[in-house]
Order: sequence, then C-alpha cells, then structure tokens
Amino acid sequence: MQISVSTFYRGADAVPVAVAAWESVAFRSIGSAEEEIDPAANVSSHWVWGLLSRFDLMPHEELTKRLSVGNVPSTELQRAQNLEKAAAFYIDRALQEIANDDRSKLPYHLVRFVHWAVRAAKNYGKVLETEPVALLKNVRRRDDHSELLCIVGDKLVRVLRAELETLELMLVDNRLTRHYQANVTNADLSQDVGDLADNLSDLETHLQIFEIGAGIGGMILPILEALTRGRDEAALQKHTSTDITSRFFVDARNKLAKWSDRITYTKLDISHDPLTQGFTARQFDIVVAANIPHAIANMITTMTNVRTLLKPRGKLFLLGANLCGQWGHRTSVYHPCTTTLCTSLCDSRQ
Repeated sequence: MQISVSTFYRGADAVPVAVAAWESVAFRSIGSAEEEIDPAANVSSHWVWGLLSRFDLMPHEELTKRLSVGNVPSTELQRAQNLEKAAAFYIDRALQEIANDDRSKLPYHLVRFVHWAVRAAKNYGKVLETEPVALLKNVRRRDDHSELLCIVGDKLVRVLRAELETLELMLVDNRLTRHYQANVTNADLSQDVGDLADNLSDLETHLQIFEIGAGIGGMILPILEALTRGRDEAALQKHTSTDITSRFFVDARNKLAKWSDRITYTKLDISHDPLTQGFTARQFDIVVAANIPHAIANMITTMTNVRTLLKPRGKLFLLGANLCGQWGHRTSVYHPCTTTLCTSLCDSRQ
C-alpha cells in the first residue's frame, strides 16, 4: 500500500501553512502472520528527527541568499567590460560588411541573430571606428572563454553568410570544452543547479533526469557530483542526455564516465513532440535545459513538449546566462553582445 502525507500548522488567521510532505509512502510487512514472531522487534527503537529545508518551499529572499554566489570580483567586471567592447566591435564590423546582402535564403537562426545584433549594436551605442588592436590582443590572451569570442568574431562575416558553421570553429582543439570551463558565470550557475538537485534528492533518492541540449556534459557534471557527494549510492536512477546532434556525445562520455552505467545518450529535437521521437510521457523528475533559450524559436511549443516529459510536480531547471532577443535581458555582468556572439550561432547543430 502507498499513501501521500502532508502536514500543516495553523498560522495567522487560522490559515494552514505547509510543514512537510511525503509522496508515495510505501507500507510493507515486517513479518508473516503465520510466523510466531514479534513484528516490533524489527522496528528501530531509536528515531532522529531533523528538518530538511526544501528549496521550493523557502521564501524567495531566503532562497536567493542560499543560491547567491556573492559579489563579482573587480577583475571579473573588467574582463566583462573588455569582452563587451570586443564583441561590440566584431558585431558592428560584420553588420557593415553584410549590410547589402540578400538574407532571404539564410537559415532562420542566422536571420534572427542579425535582427538581434542590429538592436544590440544600436543599444550599445559605442561603435569603435578603428580596430582596437591592443584590446583584442589582450582579450584573446586572457583565457579560453575570451579567445573563442575572438575566433568567432574573426570569422563572423562568413558565419552570417552561411559559409561557415560556428561549430566548425568551436570543436577544433577542444575549444568549446575549454570555453565552458573558463566561463566563470556559467560555473557559478552550474553550482547553483547542482545545489538545487541535491536539495530535491533529500526526499527523492532515485531521481530520473532528462537533459536538453546537453552538449559536452558541462552542465550535468555538477549535478551528478552533487548527487554523489557523501553518499554510498548516488541519488540517481537514470540520466538521459540529449542534443540535436550526436557530435558532442564522445566528449560527454569521457567527461561523465564515472556514471556511464546510468546515462543514456540520444538525439532529440525539443521543438517537436518528444513522444514521436521515442520518449515516454511523465517519466522524469527533473528536466535540465541550460544555455538553450536563445535557440528556441517558439517558447510555448517547446515548454509544452518539456512538460510532457515531466512527472507530476517534476522540476524544470532552465538556465540561460546568454539570454537575448525576444526572451532575454541582462542576466549577468555581461552585455548581450558578449556571450551571445559565441553561443547564439550554434543553432544549426544537425
């Protein structure tokens, strides 16, 4: 027999306030009615009660405090400003070169990027008339994250003319992996997501997780580490890693080899019904979608498809440090020009 139990206390004005909830509590026999045993002998005589704080029941202020990464160092702010200037230069230069191009036959994601770039360049307002040689040299040498921005920026005109796929640049010499590892903002947010998953595992110890746009496994790694840390057995039953392309799966398998017996890799286009792509409805406790909002053409359709995969009361971890266009605003110290230059152009990963 299974039941669900919720407890409340009577708050102000006699309004019930939730204290705790148990889902699918299972009862089982601890002895046979035909045996002459004392059933209570198998029940522990010692009980320890502790409060497990649940993130989704916390006041917003407390949750924000728990997930805060603290103040941004001044060096990171300066780095962000330099990235912003470099990205603005590359975008403005590319827009001038393609100003008279016929874009009617370009892929949707490139047309959308150009429309966003025009607005971003206009809002930025500080167009550099000459190439900032010293600035670009410093940015390129700063770290792998900054270097990739310059590499993409150098080839941006060819990318926007559909002559070159951004991934062709990103996958050389493991650049994409190194880019994510050097991205401080992405690392901080990944840690927060890992903490959220760990909190859910206090009550759900056999989590089934589904990841959209998994790429090389950079986002799921902190989650798997959090679900394994300090435990004899990971609080993970299954992880399904998906992407619109299979190009990243080899690197992901290497990065996540420790959990290989619990991970399945498969292709998925979340803009279409996942049930027609071999997946089962209402199967997953958590759906992770990191750094993909900029690539979503129709948010309502996509979120409907995501909801199909989630169990009742399942959680969606939607992370977008690079939000732009119709979905976004400034979500970090970076101007949209900075991070979107390297990420929004990857939407043709077939």
